[in-house]
Amino acid sequence: MFKLIIVIKTIPPTINKYIGRSNIFQYQNDKKKVHKAIVLETAGINPKIKKCNMKVTYYFQDKRRRDPGNYDKMLLDSLVEANIIEDDNYTVIQEYTTVGKVDSKKPRVEIEIQPL
Repeated sequence: MFKLIIVIKTIPPTINKYIGRSNIFQYQNDKKKVHKAIVLETAGINPKIKKCNMKVTYYFQDKRRRDPGNYDKMLLDSLVEANIIEDDNYTVIQEYTTVGKVDSKKPRVEIEIQPL
């Protein structure tokens, strides 16, 4: 079976950016940017995977301390909206791994999806 690898050249904003703020439009705008990046990288591919293992590697620009879970929500929602995965729950995503690395010259997100 194939492994789907998606590389997006933008890192989603941390969810902390929106906590306690009433400007839902900023969240929706940022989410559209992440969704668009995923759609551009997966043009012509819409497997709507029903079960998978997923590994997400964030390549940040610097070594600042970050909480991994704060970056995942927008990314996973965008994968669902782009019809890459059926849903972002534990029934669909059997194993989920996040890794944080540093690449000051080329920050990005690499998403590896292994259908089951």
